[in-house]
Amino acid sequence: MFFALDFLPFHTLYPLLGLYIHCSVRVFWFKSNTFGGLK
Repeated sequence: MFFALDFLPFHTLYPLLGLYIHCSVRVFWFKSNTFGGLK
């Protein structure tokens, strides 16, 4: 995936990067609430 980033224009790269980070944060938050909340 990373080799393709050099060919993407910045106006395409940044929204995709923001969406990836947003999804990662949601997944991390969901996991921490699901497993951490059981303590």
